[in-house]
Amino acid sequence: MKKDVWIWVGVLIVVVVALFIFNSDNRDEVRIGVVLPLSGYIAELGNFQLDGFELALEDADPALSEKVKVIYEDNGGYPKETLSAINKLRSLDGVDFMIGPLAGSATRAAEEFARKNEVLFLSAGDNFGKTSDYFFSVSLLNAAEGRSVAEYMIAENKMTASVLYLENDWGVVIKDAFVEHYISLGGEILEIEGHSSEQVDFKSSLTKLTVNNPDAIFVGWAPTAVKQFKELGKNTTYYTGRAFESAPAQEAYKDYLEDVRYPYPVHNTGEEYELFEKRFIEKYDYNPPYFSAISYISMQIALEIVEKCGNDKECAKKLLIGSSRQTMLGEIAFTDEIWGYDAVYERRVFRDGVSVKNEV
Repeated sequence: MKKDVWIWVGVLIVVVVALFIFNSDNRDEVRIGVVLPLSGYIAELGNFQLDGFELALEDADPALSEKVKVIYEDNGGYPKETLSAINKLRSLDGVDFMIGPLAGSATRAAEEFARKNEVLFLSAGDNFGKTSDYFFSVSLLNAAEGRSVAEYMIAENKMTASVLYLENDWGVVIKDAFVEHYISLGGEILEIEGHSSEQVDFKSSLTKLTVNNPDAIFVGWAPTAVKQFKELGKNTTYYTGRAFESAPAQEAYKDYLEDVRYPYPVHNTGEEYELFEKRFIEKYDYNPPYFSAISYISMQIALEIVEKCGNDKECAKKLLIGSSRQTMLGEIAFTDEIWGYDAVYERRVFRDGVSVKNEV
């Protein structure tokens, strides 16, 4: 009896191994792994991304999308979980290349993995510029956002400023770009205070940031901080980043956003984007934020790779390096001059609960 059991166990192992080999080495489909934050402190942004990815797949040529299997893995926005997700997608799911992740520290972890292991990534997340021939970010350069905030302040004659920034790779790059550019334009930095993604009480930070009465405070990420600062009645001008553009953030903090300023990338408003916007609203019943649009584009580029190169990594690199393509948002290029999405920022401000262009 025991002998029969072991025979069947052996047969089962052979069958499983054979199926794995068949699925891994003799498949026509191209597998794309997508790493994104579907839980944790930026889950809202991850779900914006997911909606963009899914709509791009739905809008693709059926003959092409049938060749693709997309496998999503949640990383919570953190670097350790990002590496776990990447290793799972690579080792167990056998993906051919990957898209993601979003958050700064997670992106840094993926960049290093791509460089060391020669794994091809497209990223719709934070863009730190070119780090290798294997990591292609289609998004905006992080540093450009920090510089645009500095220019906005100087244009409004805000010559002294304090800074509240998120203590991760994304937050540090934007803070550093802001500080360097602001000083070069003649501004003076009075105080700089960092915070973690888990911090919810910013009252002590406010005391430090306002001790020297700055003309303005740059809040890089936390809408909660703006809310608490305004509740304490501090009369200063607040500038922030494009994270405040999302409809959920505006709804949650609408009573505290009046007169808050932020730069926002100017997108194309042509026929292609209008069609995307219409399809997106029909499917999801909300206006597409930047994170959804750039994710849609990254999946379009991924499908272009599949169509022209299949799972040939070297072919994909040659297709991307040195290339430039017009998308519904604008030009995306991977050249010595541009590595990602090259955008112009406009100056926006909240008036009566609505974000409007600020003519300064």
